[in-house]
Amino acid sequence: RGGVDCRRHGPKRSPRLSRRTELHKLKESVLSNLYPDGHVLYVEDDDDGEPDEVEEGLPEADFSLGKVSSIVDVLDPLILNDEELLVDIRTALLQGKLVVVRNAFRPKMADYVWDLMNDEAISWEEYTVPWKTTPHFKTSRSITHDLDFLVDRFEHKISKEFFEQLSGRSCATISDMHPTWMKPKEDHSLYFSWHLKKDGSLTDGGAHTWHPAKGMKSKYIDVKFNDLLLYIPRAKAVHSINPVAFWAENKRFSIDGWCKANPNSTPTATNIEDNVKLFSTAGEMNALTFKQASTMMVDVDTALKECIGPREELLDLKDRVEEYLSPEDKTIFVINSN
Repeated sequence: RGGVDCRRHGPKRSPRLSRRTELHKLKESVLSNLYPDGHVLYVEDDDDGEPDEVEEGLPEADFSLGKVSSIVDVLDPLILNDEELLVDIRTALLQGKLVVVRNAFRPKMADYVWDLMNDEAISWEEYTVPWKTTPHFKTSRSITHDLDFLVDRFEHKISKEFFEQLSGRSCATISDMHPTWMKPKEDHSLYFSWHLKKDGSLTDGGAHTWHPAKGMKSKYIDVKFNDLLLYIPRAKAVHSINPVAFWAENKRFSIDGWCKANPNSTPTATNIEDNVKLFSTAGEMNALTFKQASTMMVDVDTALKECIGPREELLDLKDRVEEYLSPEDKTIFVINSN
């Protein structure tokens, strides 16, 4: 029954080498931050002739949040340590899938945030819009200092860098997300939603529906406590969350937000011929904003009609832009952590 706007105050494994390099650097940086020298020692392929002991998982450390903390400090280390999984997530996002990461954050962190949001000091009021009202939906009008501080961790520089590496999109800023419907914006690059609904039954509401998927069973997903949902906003990437039923005794909390692109991070050329050369691969296309890609589609269509530039190269560019704006794969990719 509550939400916090985040604001300032099995795909195929065929990644490009550059992606693996970037994600490997990110993983090393994150692990170095989580486990500094002298805290945990890993020895790989020591070649001493003795069988190595295999750890079942990384140790569960007590988390702490400070001004230098980012969300990667409290994500499940098993996810961050799996380079192939990070590549799979990025591939799935670029293919147009909704990615659901089960148990995404450290358990103690998830419980801590739920307790913060369940604080009686928070005033939860009915969210009402005369022409667009969702029954029984509540949003925050006043939040505690600790919760406000927590939300700011999503805006940390390392958090935004992590989102960029994960999605392949520019994530220059984090903005609020309107809580009742998804309306694609020209500069939105990645959507995230951290669900914190405890217990309850399916009839209580709060389930997630991914509308691009075909068939009701494929569209519907029961979102669980500590699930992280990710997708790249596109024209047809529409989702909805079932309203919480008036008889539900449990609360549904979530922290939702948009990553917004910086249009200056990927400048486009002033003429279509230069854009054909500039965006010769799909990887270079990934960093465009929705507005830039839409404008390029218009320019390509105009060039084809007026016979401006090499036709074959224009058709190739059009195919890449169409795939960017509306990818064919619109299923749900679920990652069961732990």
